[in-house]
Amino acid sequence: MNIKIGTICVHQKIEFQMYRIAITGDPDYRGKRKIQELIQKFKDSFGNTVTIYNGGTTVGVDKVVKKTAIDLGLKFKEYNPAYTGYRMYSAMDESYYEGKEYHPTQLLERYDRLMRNSDNIVIFLKKHYDRLPRDLDHLIKKSKKSGKKIVFIS
Repeated sequence: MNIKIGTICVHQKIEFQMYRIAITGDPDYRGKRKIQELIQKFKDSFGNTVTIYNGGTTVGVDKVVKKTAIDLGLKFKEYNPAYTGYRMYSAMDESYYEGKEYHPTQLLERYDRLMRNSDNIVIFLKKHYDRLPRDLDHLIKKSKKSGKKIVFIS
């Protein structure tokens, strides 16, 4: 089943076939309205059958995604890194977070889990980069390798 949700950016048509959608992006991305409009379109198209996932950071895109999805009454889960502890919307069980101290690989592991447990991925990026943030670069490479549909919005 193909469900067209229409134009999200200028001349950009996007089709999503599933209902588990990961939305994440650069912590410095400032297009709050674009994020909110996209999530509203998902709600309008899929109703309460869509689940929104993100990487569990407390700033930038992830912060806006979480607030918007919850405010709209959508199902929401976050793959926050193990060292951050269990949260109300954590996608993993409480035992996953017990006694974990910070390790840099946890930042990449959360995106591995996000990618594996979503059907489509939306990544909000700034227009210009000298170099992508390491964790987003990791997510993009892994997603492409796995054949996941990725949509970039700037």
